[in-house]
Amino acid sequence: MWAIAHELLCDKIIALASVGSIRPDLFRIGDIAIPTDFIDFAPQRGTMTFWGNPDVGPFSGEKGRIHYTPCDHDDHIWRKKIAGTLFPFQEGPHTVSLSEANETETDVVYTQTNGPRFESRAEVRMLQRYGHLVGMTCASEWTLAGELGVPYAIVAMVDNLGNGLDSGINGNFMSEYQKHRREHFHTTGAILDQICRKARELLL
Repeated sequence: MWAIAHELLCDKIIALASVGSIRPDLFRIGDIAIPTDFIDFAPQRGTMTFWGNPDVGPFSGEKGRIHYTPCDHDDHIWRKKIAGTLFPFQEGPHTVSLSEANETETDVVYTQTNGPRFESRAEVRMLQRYGHLVGMTCASEWTLAGELGVPYAIVAMVDNLGNGLDSGINGNFMSEYQKHRREHFHTTGAILDQICRKARELLL
């Protein structure tokens, strides 16, 4: 993240993410969502660049922030611009658009757990109390981007329901997950193409 922000001089980030839905009543397989907030259940990853980093130092300044509020106003503006600029769009005969729940829910919360294993069924039941989507990477990236003052937004493709929420193929969660990933792979590519087509508008 440091290299992206300060070596490549990137001042905004769009992350494409594969996520599981832990609220299938709101987000179904194939839906696209832009989370508004996160809960990090894997903080032991050490998602900070300040401590012991001589390039950043112990105090807030032009190279980063120590104390800040995540998912702040700049992130909100960036999310709104992405949603309004990228979606909906046509991909062949299909319209690619944000999930209806993304528009109706006040918050869409991304929960992060420690991969590479998937969550247990009991963990999914716990996470349902707090969030809508689950993944393994984006909360860490979002934290680092926020520390460096770089607006960050996730465009998330739901390609599975949390463990225990889908019967799976013969009860096999992994088979169901791999099947849905293959089915929706082209949509992820279409979103990436749309980002490239709309890059100038996004940066204005």
